[in-house]
Amino acid sequence: MTRLLKYRKPGLINLFELQTQTSDDVWVTAAFVQPGTHTYIVSDYRGLPQNHHANVHECRAEPRVEPIMTYERVTKIRKGDIFNRWKTIFAQWPSENEAVFRQCIEHDIKLWKVTRLIKDADDYADTIKILLKHAKLLVHLFIYLACKS
Repeated sequence: MTRLLKYRKPGLINLFELQTQTSDDVWVTAAFVQPGTHTYIVSDYRGLPQNHHANVHECRAEPRVEPIMTYERVTKIRKGDIFNRWKTIFAQWPSENEAVFRQCIEHDIKLWKVTRLIKDADDYADTIKILLKHAKLLVHLFIYLACKS
C-alpha cells in the first residue's frame, strides 16, 4: 500500500502513543498531503458519549524524491479502420460544397438584424458579398469555435 502513495511513508512523531494503545478495530484511510507537518485527530466512539476518546496526532510527510512515472495511453489502430462517411450517421447529411455554404449564409441573412447597425444600402450589399465569398471559412470557423467551447 505504501508503495502506491504519492509521497513517501509519513513518519509519525508520536509513534510511541500509537503503539501503546490497543484496539480491536483499526480503520485506515488514504490521503494525499503536501510535504510538511500535519496535525489530525483520531476519534474513538464506543457506545456512550462519555466513552468518547479523541487523540491528536502529527505526521510529517517528506517531499517525493522518486521521479513521477508518466503514463501514456496506447491506442491500437486496427487494420482497415478507415472512416467511411456513407456507412455512418453522416450519410444523410449534405456534402460540403459552395451551394450548401451559400444556402446557410442566405438563411442566416433572413434572420439577422444587421440593418440596425448598417444603415447604408451599399455597405449592406458589400457585407453580404463578403460573407458569401467567405462562407466556407465562416462555417468551418463556427464549427471550430463550437468545438472549443
